[in-house]
Amino acid sequence: MIQTNLRIARENKGISKVELAKKIGVSDPTIGNWENSEKNLYPPIDKLMQICDILGVTINDIVDDESDQNESIQNEEEATKKFLNELEELPEKEKDIILQLALQNNTLLDGYSVNERKKITQTALNLSELLYSARSGVRTLDTLIKSQVLCQLS
Repeated sequence: MIQTNLRIARENKGISKVELAKKIGVSDPTIGNWENSEKNLYPPIDKLMQICDILGVTINDIVDDESDQNESIQNEEEATKKFLNELEELPEKEKDIILQLALQNNTLLDGYSVNERKKITQTALNLSELLYSARSGVRTLDTLIKSQVLCQLS
């Protein structure tokens, strides 16, 4: 269970065993051993915490039953589809703004943990709402940006 969840989370993030191993300071065969259900080897808690941070998942995502993780992935996929449908209905100018902000956000927050990224993003979005609350029609755009960025960071 843990081994499978670890492998799925790593593959979903698009990170190879070699990349993950380098990031946490272990050999790539070590990652393979942790992902191999036959060997029953598990990462130490400090390495597991690093892995979770890099992969953008919680320890519960890794140690919980696979069916819970599949449900979580399905919910994420549904939220993403809903967002993309809402995005398609927007005028091109607003789509461009949202995509530019998302890309800038992703670049600026590179290197921060998932929790730090969420906190910084939420603070920035709250400030954005305060700055633009007097303008008509912008609140809808802010709401869409907030939804997209929070989905992306989850």
